[in-house]
Amino acid sequence: MDDQRDVAGTISTVLKKHGYDVETAYDGNECLQKVENGRFRLIFLDIMLPGMSGDAIAKELRKTYDSKIKIVYVTIKPKAEVDITDADGFIQKPFKIREIIREAEVMIA
Repeated sequence: MDDQRDVAGTISTVLKKHGYDVETAYDGNECLQKVENGRFRLIFLDIMLPGMSGDAIAKELRKTYDSKIKIVYVTIKPKAEVDITDADGFIQKPFKIREIIREAEVMIA
């Protein structure tokens, strides 16, 4: 999930080309609603989102789903500035496409 539609679109396109089923959300409420109504194993989650921050979404997901859903933060912030307690992975923007694929393969394996 990313509020920047081009970033979300890139991630979605790449993962679909590699055989993954993908849904996209652009804000926290939409993300939580989709997770509640579907089955997800992995979420790529931007930290800086309108309305509800990515780390707040991750905390909510951890309360309900514990570690059943893997969360990878995708953010412009350096790792040293991010509390990754509720994340399983981290990718800094700008990212290389292979980083997205590698994280998906590792998290869903």
